Amino acid sequence: MVQKRRLVTIIILSIIIYPQASYAQRKIVRTVVMEKTTAEFKDEPAITIWIHGTTLLNRKEHKININNYKGKGLRPISCLTPGEPLLHAFTHIDNEHPDNKHKMYSFLWSGKLSFKSRLKASVILYHQLMHLIDDYVNKYNMSPKIRIITHSHGGNVALNLARIYARVGIKITIDELILLACPVQRETACYLEDPMFRSVYALYSKLDFVQVIDPQGFYDGDILHIFSRRRFDWHKKLMQAEIRVNNKRLTHNAFQKASFLALIPTIVADLERWHLTGQNSADVRLRLSVACKHA
Repeated sequence: MVQKRRLVTIIILSIIIYPQASYAQRKIVRTVVMEKTTAEFKDEPAITIWIHGTTLLNRKEHKININNYKGKGLRPISCLTPGEPLLHAFTHIDNEHPDNKHKMYSFLWSGKLSFKSRLKASVILYHQLMHLIDDYVNKYNMSPKIRIITHSHGGNVALNLARIYARVGIKITIDELILLACPVQRETACYLEDPMFRSVYALYSKLDFVQVIDPQGFYDGDILHIFSRRRFDWHKKLMQAEIRVNNKRLTHNAFQKASFLALIPTIVADLERWHLTGQNSADVRLRLSVACKHA
């Protein structure tokens, strides 16, 4: 027991001391005030996909038992257990679009903590997306906007899509990629720059130790940079921010709770407004505070 406590202490101290991206010089703080109702995504025809993260460290938070489903992959929200706390924030999408032009899916994968498992999941997702888009075009005679919302290593599953894109060569465009507490790793961080991703939003918290605890250095041999990072390197299409709600920092699992997921449309809209001001540059670090009376 004493040895375990020492190990945990060493890991926490390593994370605190571990150097993060240091290129940002100025800190900009914005505050978004939420009233009684939450904002919603725009009503344009779209496919919204939720990708869960690794199940190893937060099994209790995953109300969806992915092992109960015979096959992994894309599942319509209507096929999942009614009233799932994890997906409750998105149920209005299906309810308010009776023509079904706006569809909500959850992508189920193994959730294993390994590069190979995430890459394998990306291959499945890519091919299912191709079929989904074809079905949508055949039925509605238009291409849907694709929005992917991810938690933790689900973000690296999504980023790996660019790697599959380079192999397959069939064009797929992800209009919005929203990364919640995604461990930033050398293996996948560069894929963010791929043209297949039009807009990328990365949200993180300094209280989230789980985000950076994955020892990527043990996998690729770079022992000098063992842990993952919180922030991606700056890119013109990346909107990145440290998030606080009611002036409180978030834990890793807080990013996937329904109360936070309901705030995402408002956060994304504010990041877009901030981006248009021209302040989004490599020498700026943004902290976005959400004042939410009903949180």
